[in-house]
Amino acid sequence: QISRTFNQGGCCRVGGAATPHTRWRAPSFALGVRGEARARAPRLFSPPRREGARVLSAIFLPGIVTGARDEITGVGNSGPRSAMAPLPRLAPRLPPARREDSRASDPTRRSYVKGALWSLLYVAFSTAIILSNKHIITETNFRCPIAVSSLGSVFGWFVSLAAVGSGFVQLKTRLTFTQWCVHVLPIGVCTAVSLAFANLAYVYLDLSFIQMIKAFAPVVTFATLVFFKLDTYDSNVAMTLAVIVAGCFTASFQRMEAKSVRIGLACMFACEVAEAFRSAGMQYLLGAHQSRAHREKKSAKAAADKKRDDEIPNDDSTKKLSFSLFDGMYYFSPATLIFLAFLTYVFEWDDVTDPAHVAAARKNPAPFALASTLGFFVNLASLAVIQHAGSMTLKIVSQLKNVVVICAAVVVYDDNVSLLELAGYAVAIFGFGMYQDAKDRAAEFARLEEEARGGEFKALVSRDG
Repeated sequence: QISRTFNQGGCCRVGGAATPHTRWRAPSFALGVRGEARARAPRLFSPPRREGARVLSAIFLPGIVTGARDEITGVGNSGPRSAMAPLPRLAPRLPPARREDSRASDPTRRSYVKGALWSLLYVAFSTAIILSNKHIITETNFRCPIAVSSLGSVFGWFVSLAAVGSGFVQLKTRLTFTQWCVHVLPIGVCTAVSLAFANLAYVYLDLSFIQMIKAFAPVVTFATLVFFKLDTYDSNVAMTLAVIVAGCFTASFQRMEAKSVRIGLACMFACEVAEAFRSAGMQYLLGAHQSRAHREKKSAKAAADKKRDDEIPNDDSTKKLSFSLFDGMYYFSPATLIFLAFLTYVFEWDDVTDPAHVAAARKNPAPFALASTLGFFVNLASLAVIQHAGSMTLKIVSQLKNVVVICAAVVVYDDNVSLLELAGYAVAIFGFGMYQDAKDRAAEFARLEEEARGGEFKALVSRDG
């Protein structure tokens, strides 16, 4: 046992022998080689200094503590004093705050809820109008598909005329008669052809099979847009379209032998081609295809100073057009109706004026009313879905609507759907998902490339300046 004591002379007594203290040193047998090396190093506070600090603390600390206690209790050398008043609280006591439910006041959550509700309404309205058209053409004696397709255009035109004429709705875009004839009338013709051939296919094909064939529409639309240079060719997109083609071919392989099926497939192909031309015309009309001069002005405006904004003329010829729901019905419904009326007069006028067909229309007012009015509500629901959930959600909901229509056709009209057709349709739907993903990736890449080019242009302008 090693005992260490310190005396006033600064000597260290180890094992009972006192030695003069020069540096604190631990025995080597207790610390080892590394410990001895650390013990040989000088320390800032030697044990005598630590002992002195301990003595000073024992002398002065009790007085400091006693004085503080006397100040608080009021008792000291001079006798008792008045006690110190308690310190007031720095803040009053407040009731606990109530936690508000952030989910109820979140605008994003409300937008998702509205988007879901409008999506359900869109599926319901779209399914109802398809079933009503199918019922009129095949189940009643009114076998005039072109005339049936014009019912929605008639209702939409009269509603838009009443709303605009009464001042209830203000048109967002004003077109002259020349602009209407040049830009709107061709789109109306394509819409009329699409509606006419779509209803004509009900005569030759089952309703469930028609919904499966509609999965082929992105192939025709993309090819048309690339042909008119409204979209760019992408190999990844082309591969996804090949998957859609394979799925549609698998779904229709077993029915290709019947002549009526081939006629119905030709009608569906014509419908999808006309719909693709209509989409291209709408994209051109809404300003997706801008002139080269306008693009140069736009890039120069982004690169130059803000003062140059006044130097760029703002002409109406390069301004983007936008159409609301009533704008579309006001301008496009008469263009569509004119061509549908022409087709009805050429191919179906004798059937429309036949007393048997007129009697069939009188006996079934509900399907005719639904076919006339639901088109307006389908357009309204589609615009609401785009506003609250985006265009991608509308495309997904449209595919869901096709599945619902297929199930309804099996239940209501006893359509026979084989496993091969279901497998082909599943492949086509999977290809449609790949197609949308490839389109989104291509658009994101184009946006980043455009931003990079704009940054390089700005850097060159600033360096030259």
